[in-house]
Amino acid sequence: TSQMKQIRLSRGAFLLEASSLSIAEIALSCGFESANYFATAFHQEYHISPREYRKQRQKQSHFPFQP
Repeated sequence: TSQMKQIRLSRGAFLLEASSLSIAEIALSCGFESANYFATAFHQEYHISPREYRKQRQKQSHFPFQP
């Protein structure tokens, strides 16, 4: 469902900021079949790629992400 996908994407966003896992590892750990599908879904939800999201968050504060 759409709500379940949003939860998985939120967890992915948290892991992008809080871990050093690769995007592929994050995608799989959040239940996505591939890194490409995760990246597409992430971009549709957040209007930014997972890689760029991670870069921006790492440049900003070191406070935990609050989804």
